[in-house]
Amino acid sequence: YRVVYDEVTLKEMLSRLEELTNLDRWGILNDLYALLLSGRVELSDYLSVLKLFRNESDPIVIEEISGQLSSLHLISPVNPKITGEAVDFFRVQLDRLGEKQEGESENVSILRGTLSHDLSILDDKFATELSVRFDSFSREDPDMRTAIAIAFAVSKGDFERLKEEFMASENDEDRTKLLSAMGWLRSNDSLGKVLELIKEGKVKKQDILRFYVSASANPDGRAFMVNTLEFAVKQLQEIFVGNRTA
Repeated sequence: YRVVYDEVTLKEMLSRLEELTNLDRWGILNDLYALLLSGRVELSDYLSVLKLFRNESDPIVIEEISGQLSSLHLISPVNPKITGEAVDFFRVQLDRLGEKQEGESENVSILRGTLSHDLSILDDKFATELSVRFDSFSREDPDMRTAIAIAFAVSKGDFERLKEEFMASENDEDRTKLLSAMGWLRSNDSLGKVLELIKEGKVKKQDILRFYVSASANPDGRAFMVNTLEFAVKQLQEIFVGNRTA
């Protein structure tokens, strides 16, 4: 069930956030987002509440906000209110986390990668800054590699360089990260080249879905995926026949 707090109660809770547990804060945000999607909460009210969490430090709560803002951006990629709030939130959080420190929590490292991944999709300036690390892709922190590859795909659009790194990599996990990043290429021509790579059998069958998921989420890739949908569905059904995925 979802909880719809009256205005007075919600205001009182939000004024005492530091007294609530991380799961309580997560619950408030999770309910609020569901109510936003159902039309029972206005976008302006939702964003006003989110501003109060800008300095949040708990990974569970931050990941919830990150997921919500990223999803909203993909639903409405041209809405400046959503994009503006998302970029501000991600930048504040990344500034707070700073560079990776020796002995830091694994959750913090993963969170840094997630936030960098999401901000690369939202903010061209950040993507350009992060993309310069692609030349050292295989030597970068594993938790940052997806973000770096996506930043490169978004800002440079260089399919050939992504393909080169993909073909040279002997690490299956890195190959899936690179394949996912290729789904964020912005031109239909580049996305078509990835599809050719798949048709040529140069991508492991179990990894193909990674590209289709990314390209479907990519606002610039949706027209491509609509035109490719029939082929993709048939291909995935053949790959996962007898599996619940099919």
